[in-house]
Amino acid sequence: MSFIFLCSLITTADAQETKEKDSGHPKQKALMLEKKIFNAQKTRRQNQLILEKANVLKEAGFTNDARKAFARISYKEAKDEYAFVAMYNLALLNYSQNNFDQTARYLSNIEFYIPDYADKPKVLLLNVLVYNVKEKFDIARESLEQYVKGCKKDLDIDSVYSFKAKMKEPAKAKRLSGYIPGLGQFYAGKPWKGINSFLLNAGFLGYATYCGFNKLYFSAVFTGLEFFASFYSGGKRNAQSIVRKENAQSIKNLNHFLIKWSESCYPIKSE
Repeated sequence: MSFIFLCSLITTADAQETKEKDSGHPKQKALMLEKKIFNAQKTRRQNQLILEKANVLKEAGFTNDARKAFARISYKEAKDEYAFVAMYNLALLNYSQNNFDQTARYLSNIEFYIPDYADKPKVLLLNVLVYNVKEKFDIARESLEQYVKGCKKDLDIDSVYSFKAKMKEPAKAKRLSGYIPGLGQFYAGKPWKGINSFLLNAGFLGYATYCGFNKLYFSAVFTGLEFFASFYSGGKRNAQSIVRKENAQSIKNLNHFLIKWSESCYPIKSE
């Protein structure tokens, strides 16, 4: 038994050592590049090496380290291709992690500090995607129109954004459920959830009223009214949440369509 346990430990240790060696390789390469960066005399050469290091870390899956490396390039000073690559990758990494405000900030910085690169197809497309998510459709549509102009394949932009007419307002759903429990769910397109919400609220309110008439005040307050208040406020939040999720799914479908459509317009290798 001891022999089997010892063999198991040795096997585990070997596997761990192999894993650390494999995962440590990109780190070692990044360390070697860092030494070259330190010894480089010219800023442009340093930026070139920083990008190389950042890409090594990015490809190895060290997203946070890659982001820190890309951020070392000063786009305010460089204002060249290296600065653009760094800024675009920062925007892309943040978009992939659903940090949409940060993505929009980096895209704005490209437009402000490196305007010569702001109309590149991949920048325009990322602009469209992130501002769709942020529901700033005027900005997204403007970028899409500019993107389509340079594309051989036509796109009916009015048709693309026709889904906006079907989008609901989260605040309105919450407000309606405040007027009548369940009404917000009906507005959101979930009638059965609306009926359920109405019946639960009506049931607890009716129970509180019954207890009050029978002078069971403790039960009326701490059972009937307390549960009614919980389900009433919860119902409003639920209606708002349903609308937000439905809107988010519509935008996700739109972005997926645009990404697939763009593949026939601007092949990745051309970028």
